Amino acid sequence: MHIIVEGPDCSGKTTLAQQLCKILSFEYRHEGPPPDNVDLKDYYCGVLTLELISPTIIDRFALGERVYGPILRGKDGLGEEGLEKVQQVIMNLNVFQITCLPPNNILWKEFIQSSLKENELLDPVQYEESITAWGKHCKNTYLYDYTSPLALEQLLGVLSYWHRRHRAPEQIQ
Repeated sequence: MHIIVEGPDCSGKTTLAQQLCKILSFEYRHEGPPPDNVDLKDYYCGVLTLELISPTIIDRFALGERVYGPILRGKDGLGEEGLEKVQQVIMNLNVFQITCLPPNNILWKEFIQSSLKENELLDPVQYEESITAWGKHCKNTYLYDYTSPLALEQLLGVLSYWHRRHRAPEQIQ
């Protein structure tokens, strides 16, 4: 079983991914900007089918390209067809997808605090664009809001159910 954690900058992705790795004893993989000059559909499908051996939490993945590609690089290198192919592989492999999406006022507060500490890649206008885009692109994902009471416990319950439901027949005893 693999889990992909997506969402806007400052939404709690890395914190959640690291918590899940510790709780579930999964490997951790951070995906930053994709490599240049590669077919991104093949790249993301290859990560899922060729590179992940043990159960892994992936911090950022293909949805990030759909959001940040146009904003930061002027183009979506994956496109709708590419995303559909990646999503098909995700479904075939029973990869669980989470989008971290706390309320906008929390996202903005975290973004402003982060901007004071670090050299953010996004300016405020781009950040607003990214929040809007995440709202459009988080279909077929579990929405996670860390500000909600019992959010982690609820997520762990859903993951437990998902795992039981999607195990291979030879794993069921």
